[in-house]
Amino acid sequence: MAGLRGRRCAVKQFTTHAVLNRLRLYSSNTLQHKSVLMKAEASATSGNGEGTTKRCHCRLCFVPAYLVPRTSTYHGRSVGRSSSYMCNLCGVVLCCEPLKQGGKSCHDLWHERRDLAALASTSRKHLLHHRENEDEDAKRRKENAKKARLVRSTNS
Repeated sequence: MAGLRGRRCAVKQFTTHAVLNRLRLYSSNTLQHKSVLMKAEASATSGNGEGTTKRCHCRLCFVPAYLVPRTSTYHGRSVGRSSSYMCNLCGVVLCCEPLKQGGKSCHDLWHERRDLAALASTSRKHLLHHRENEDEDAKRRKENAKKARLVRSTNS
């Protein structure tokens, strides 16, 4: 499975290949899907390469630039969460932190849901929506701080 690591079309591969799809959904006492830290190769690191980790985009919630809608503030740019973790059995980079509090991580969802293509689509929409809301909140906070400074300067 190491050959799948870092592949851009992981969702498509695991959807179209029956063996990979069974592996993704299978779990037992002896075979369990776990998040493991990716180590950077020695050539990609400075010095001896110890203690360095590799970071890649999560293959489930990553939104390539061509899928970002024109109406989005992120139009023309890729949007994604980076992760240093991958599944030990599938060899796919997946983020381990849930997007919203109380939700499930991409790693958990990858191994639970049958329809991976639909899951990827909804995960991408949720990530875009989440990022755009964060941007709007940041703008609002900045405007409120500006108004507060203006009020303080007029009161002085």
